[in-house]
Amino acid sequence: MIQKDWKALDITVTLEAVPVDVFVKEKLDSRGYQAALVDINFANSPDPDPYPFWDQGQITGGQNYSQWNDRTVSDTLEQARVTVDQGERTRLYHNFQYLFAEQIPAFPLFYPVYSYAVDKQVQGVSMGPLFSTSDRFDAVTSWFMVSSRTSTEESTSK
Repeated sequence: MIQKDWKALDITVTLEAVPVDVFVKEKLDSRGYQAALVDINFANSPDPDPYPFWDQGQITGGQNYSQWNDRTVSDTLEQARVTVDQGERTRLYHNFQYLFAEQIPAFPLFYPVYSYAVDKQVQGVSMGPLFSTSDRFDAVTSWFMVSSRTSTEESTSK
């Protein structure tokens, strides 16, 4: 699919299947590619910190596979990862996203959107970021339904 899409842009794509260890050592680690399809997955991360993928310090030997070299971006990411104030972190990550969109160091192919329905009787449901489908149950202990008790006599006489 990518090969076909890029051909429409007059870009020749040569696909090469290699064992994972060869791919990592001879392609990714040595930066032996012109383009690489890489999955950046925050599913197992307690903090969706993009630092490993975009900071200047990760260009050599790290996971900055696009070799994006921007001091402002690195400063922003470095500040965000040590800031405990959530409002400030949000502001810094928004700045990072703006710079990413402006400079386009990579072409994100997709971003998963997780949707599901909850009956309106279920209350206390709040959603934070979902990085995997199981994250929707992170706060399940705060879910509740309003009900009322009836006595045994009331329920049997009805």
